[in-house]
Amino acid sequence: LSASKGFSKMNQTIGGGSSGLVGAYATLAANVFAATAAFQVLKEAAAFENLISGLEAVGAAAGRNLTFASEKLVEVSGFALSTERAMRSMALGVSSGFSTEQMEKLTTVARGASLALGRDMGDAMDRLTRGAAKLEPEILDELGIMVRLDDATERYATTIGKSVGQLSQFERRQAFLNAILEQGDKKFGQIAESIDTNPYDRLAASLANLQKVVVSAFNKVLGPMISLLADNMGALAAVVVLFGSTIVRTMIPALNNMSQGMANNAQRGADLAKVQAQNLDIR
Repeated sequence: LSASKGFSKMNQTIGGGSSGLVGAYATLAANVFAATAAFQVLKEAAAFENLISGLEAVGAAAGRNLTFASEKLVEVSGFALSTERAMRSMALGVSSGFSTEQMEKLTTVARGASLALGRDMGDAMDRLTRGAAKLEPEILDELGIMVRLDDATERYATTIGKSVGQLSQFERRQAFLNAILEQGDKKFGQIAESIDTNPYDRLAASLANLQKVVVSAFNKVLGPMISLLADNMGALAAVVVLFGSTIVRTMIPALNNMSQGMANNAQRGADLAKVQAQNLDIR
């Protein structure tokens, strides 16, 4: 994006007095950038639909409605989490052995931390979920939650009558999560209950949800076509040629300007040469 802005500024600055090559390249870059951005948006929307299907399948196998539980996370966050963010956090948490109740408590801690520290709610939720799932205290340090794995596992082992070495990976993760929730509740629990979330965060989450709804509707129409292109090399080649020819037709005026500019420069050079020759004859 920064490169595109820089080139746009250069085109505006020197485009009028230079050849059409700058304009031609700007046209090419703009078309490629637009196509790439559209592809990425459609791809992310399709991935979100797959995420919903995956959550439904996992929830059905476990006897839980994980899509409904994800909506509960959105509510607990004060609607500062988008549906996609909530579902991704739920998917990671459930795959790491966390219960839906624990995920709701983790969301409460994330809400309080985001309000107290002025951080984005989605980022706070992502850090807490990843940190707890991966047993990485470093991810949590930026949220002011200083939990050490050794201390957490030792205390947890004592409560269940085991040594630290006897703890399974699931138990170690539970020990770490419990310590996070305990410390997070002490530091941020009251803040999460007494302060409303940032209205701009809620607006951003609503806009993200709206985008997914609109783009998913487009994907329902484009999906079969994309599947055809993915499975048919001939059809894909035809579309690429069509796209390329469209860009070339768009660039033709700029290329014509380049040719005209070169012709004008050549004419000015010839006129200058005539003037110089006349000056030599006078002398």
